[in-house]
Amino acid sequence: MTNYNFSTKKNINNLLFILLFTNFFLSILISFNSVTLKLSLSILIFFYIYVFVLLIFNFKNNFEHIYFIFFFIIYWLFAFIPSINAHDDLSSYLVFAEKLIDTGSLPEEIFSVRRSYNLGGSYLFKGVISKFNPDFLLMFEPILGIILISILIFSTEISNINKFICFSVLMLSPFFGSKISLNTEPVFLMSFFSLSILLLIKNFNKNQKNIPYWSPVILLFLPLLYRPTTFLFNSLLLLIFTYTVYKFFNKKFYGLVLFVFKKFNLFIYLFISIIFYPFLISSLKSSGTLIYPILGKGWQNEKEIFSDFPLTYYNSIDTFNELLIFLNKFFTDNYLILPIIIFSLILYIRENNRIYLFLLFSYLINCIAISLSIGVDWVFRYSFPTSLAILIYYIISLDIKFSINKKLLHAVYILQVIFAVIIYFSLGENINKKRYASMSLGYSDEIIKQMKNLKTIDSTDKILTHSIFSLALYKAGYKNIIIYDTPLVMQPWLNENRPVINNYEYFEDQFVKYYNKIKIDYFLSDRLFYSNEDVVDKLLKNNFELKSKTKVNSLNKKELNLYIYKLNK
Repeated sequence: MTNYNFSTKKNINNLLFILLFTNFFLSILISFNSVTLKLSLSILIFFYIYVFVLLIFNFKNNFEHIYFIFFFIIYWLFAFIPSINAHDDLSSYLVFAEKLIDTGSLPEEIFSVRRSYNLGGSYLFKGVISKFNPDFLLMFEPILGIILISILIFSTEISNINKFICFSVLMLSPFFGSKISLNTEPVFLMSFFSLSILLLIKNFNKNQKNIPYWSPVILLFLPLLYRPTTFLFNSLLLLIFTYTVYKFFNKKFYGLVLFVFKKFNLFIYLFISIIFYPFLISSLKSSGTLIYPILGKGWQNEKEIFSDFPLTYYNSIDTFNELLIFLNKFFTDNYLILPIIIFSLILYIRENNRIYLFLLFSYLINCIAISLSIGVDWVFRYSFPTSLAILIYYIISLDIKFSINKKLLHAVYILQVIFAVIIYFSLGENINKKRYASMSLGYSDEIIKQMKNLKTIDSTDKILTHSIFSLALYKAGYKNIIIYDTPLVMQPWLNENRPVINNYEYFEDQFVKYYNKIKIDYFLSDRLFYSNEDVVDKLLKNNFELKSKTKVNSLNKKELNLYIYKLNK
């Protein structure tokens, strides 16, 4: 290979290739229950080598940015510990990931709400890393996403000052901390997919050729393997791209149809269907829905008495005062909304191009949908991948015609590095302390040792767990655990003939019957319940016997107990 000056389209296609390759092999292995640690590690090593080589190849004509990029890759890998959330990662996500590596297939967690939140595309990355050392989970989030977005920025034909601003926004954005990275779930990776669609739209408008339709289609569906949070925004982007193609063919429908459904595109669509098949089947068996929440909420019962995690819902705004409260939270929680609105209007006026208004509309619709479905207090976190993508895209689109002296550019970059170092020495210890406290609350070598010494249960027992000690239990040898991360909410006995009922007596009867049906031996809990503690206590009092209570000594010296229950026969 001699030409290392990759275009945006080339880079996106190269990255889509490795992502499709990785997920295709993972899908095949899952289909035949053949996932192993050695195979997974081999796939992952090949993946990261490919991505790093592509990053280095893109340094041609970008040498002034080299040390800045690599400094921050090393910085985010070693300066901070991963954002491991005891209630998310230790109770469920990392257990799912390690189960994939150990069992050869995707775990079917019929009692887990968190299992329904994603199809399991990230489990390969997190599972392999977690098996070796959870401290290096930063290699997946945020580092992987940062590298992928950096490759896209390198390939754009913009000035050094634009690239400097893009890289500054990208590299410093993880400082938002828990606002965006509450756990190990992907954020920056999701942003990469959205930014890729935006750049393909831009490239098609510029060149109007050689942009295949399959690329944005894959960029729409592939993120669903990891998380559904950007699907609405990406769907609206695909509609924009489709309309752009439609205009290119002088608004002739047959031209659009031929563009969308030509033979090679059909092959790609079939290929991605094969990739998705085992993930969808596993989700259906595990959660009662092919894709949550797009194709239904499955076995979730979100009725008031069963709600285990009360979010601030605004499904109905009945008064003007409620509207004002909603708007206040909407704009104050996501402080990137106003800059994006301003950028959209500036670019629209400057270029007289309605696409920026369409993008703004798509972005606001996505933010509103998050606010109404998940909660307005969470709009910043769940909209951040799209916020970052559109912000970087707008910086690229502005293309400031201002040449900056390379010595001055180096000096400004050095100032950024110094700023990051100052942040680390001033706030880093406190950030790491908080993250370490969250992780050590439920996971450490000492806790794993304590789990091995539990005398009430045997490693072969079938155990339902609602506990931040789930990962420690799993690593201690209790492989036959079923995650119950949100008590009461998942009701796998629900189907079309048994509608969701806000009735405790009905729930209790069905729970006990199902518990016996799948032959669970024990129920383990740390009693760290949320809003439905009274209802859970009622269930335990009526149907369970406390077999043992074990004090667990976490490293942050918080006294916690592990309760082991057995169903009363």
